[in-house]
Amino acid sequence: MTVQTLKPRDKLFWFCAGFGGVVAIYFCIRIITPHEANLANFRTITHDNECSLQVPYYLHETDSIYERAMLQFTDTAKSVFLVLVSEKKADLEKIGVKPTLFEYADYVRVAIEDAFTSSKPVAIKSGIVNTMETITYELEGDFGDEKIFYIVSVYSSPKIFYQLISWAKTDMKPQIRKDIYTTLQSLSLLEE
Repeated sequence: MTVQTLKPRDKLFWFCAGFGGVVAIYFCIRIITPHEANLANFRTITHDNECSLQVPYYLHETDSIYERAMLQFTDTAKSVFLVLVSEKKADLEKIGVKPTLFEYADYVRVAIEDAFTSSKPVAIKSGIVNTMETITYELEGDFGDEKIFYIVSVYSSPKIFYQLISWAKTDMKPQIRKDIYTTLQSLSLLEE
């Protein structure tokens, strides 16, 4: 019995076919598999029976970031910060202001940009998160000598505007962006 060896072009063909098959299987699995976040790495935080959200385990509750925040979290080792702020629409109306969601979100964006020495909006999108209209945007800029990025969602419920603001050093963005978006998408009202 003689063993036949493959010609170089046949070897190339079978190599390409095998590699193409592996790539095709990989992409089929990526398309078929849901891309939901692994919430096993998150915990649910509830505030005064008003709202809840999913927060990554590496963020720890604190009270030292912003005194008006309902909830605040940090991972000082990674310099990651997250705060939830609420503002009653009735309080705004008392001072003669009745902004739309877009106007309020723009006000929040400008306030954040004013803290930068230079900044640029990276992305903005609107949608619905758990029945609330939402505007989410990303900003990048310089804060002193540091390069910082923000991901901010502003939510409009019938009675309250919520701001979920996260920021970190720009070099952390690839590692935490998905977690931040999972948190932003998880804000839910319990009562209002």
